[in-house]
Amino acid sequence: MIIQRILLVDDDPTLRRLLQAYLETRGHAVETAENGRDALTKLGQTGYDAVVTDYNMPEVNGLAVLQHIRQHQPSLPVVMMTGESGGLAAAQTLVALGAQACLFKPFDPQDLEQALADCGRVANCGGTERGRQRDRSPEGAVTEVSVS
Repeated sequence: MIIQRILLVDDDPTLRRLLQAYLETRGHAVETAENGRDALTKLGQTGYDAVVTDYNMPEVNGLAVLQHIRQHQPSLPVVMMTGESGGLAAAQTLVALGAQACLFKPFDPQDLEQALADCGRVANCGGTERGRQRDRSPEGAVTEVSVS
């Protein structure tokens, strides 16, 4: 599956614009939502190949968005972004709940592109079949953990 249409959800307008511009230069069509409530509305109106969502947002958080997607569109890939502490334990929890990857802010936009590419290579990427977390250490190394 080729990831073409992406819904990008983050309450930080600067990060949202930066990631949208980056993904669009890579050939993706990106629609944005400024919060989880807006994302849920857009998910009901438009078809997407993947959703990239922040975890911590006002009103409706990323976990609620993920749970909604797993109930209504179980094969839709979801990549979570978070600035929350908790490291790999938090990422493992998000992946166990159905995210395909969890990226820790700040991250290199190439890590997001790679997570989306990985998801596109896995048949029936949604649900809890397989997930990966990427954690950038203070030295800049990316750690990946697979959860089956």
